[in-house]
Amino acid sequence: MSFEDDTDWGYTVRAQDSYGETYLDRPILGRDRRIQGSVDYGTFDGPAIVVDPVKYPHQYELLYAKVLDRCMIAGVVHRGLVMDAVFDAVREQMRYSKQDVEALAKWVVAGNSSRGEKLELALFLEHGVGTCREMALATGVMLEMLADRGHIRGQVSIDRNQQWDPVGAKIGGHQWARYTNSRDEVFILDVAQGFLGALERSGSAQWNYARPSEREALMRPPASETPTRIVNPGQALGD
Repeated sequence: MSFEDDTDWGYTVRAQDSYGETYLDRPILGRDRRIQGSVDYGTFDGPAIVVDPVKYPHQYELLYAKVLDRCMIAGVVHRGLVMDAVFDAVREQMRYSKQDVEALAKWVVAGNSSRGEKLELALFLEHGVGTCREMALATGVMLEMLADRGHIRGQVSIDRNQQWDPVGAKIGGHQWARYTNSRDEVFILDVAQGFLGALERSGSAQWNYARPSEREALMRPPASETPTRIVNPGQALGD
């Protein structure tokens, strides 16, 4: 699979060209932007997904409790367990099914098309289904909530891009969560594709997670033996 051209990280840019900084009274989510309170929407298929644990806390707090249960020892959150805890809690909570996500959206939204309508991420958490979008948002918001409550100190982002095969045929688009810790080490949490690990060791994954500015460095051998997890390889690409 080839690297995508820089311009094809432009889902969010094209959405902002069309709608401005907000869509349906919510800030449009982009790389390195705050997840909570935002709407995930752009020039890709699917509904606009709102992420608002303040207004709709129940499902978020249920998932957050599952995360804490996995990373807390003797009442203390252990930072070294956080990424695995978030990854596993989301993976347990949300079954991958593009068909069920589309059916759920159509059931909630009147008419035959869900595009352009707002749906809350809590809906997908409640029904336990998701694609790469919903899984990435759930992963990212859990990390952001942990940071807000003082358990971790890093930067959370929702990233997405498109890829092509060697002959130029588009494979599709994909979305995942990215966490940069306090030492500026970048980690990828991609529940849909079953990958959790350092960006520098993501060559074994099914997707290219590098931002355009990181491609050259990523081509070099990794400097450390950072643990990497790959679970359920072979998940459907291009959502």
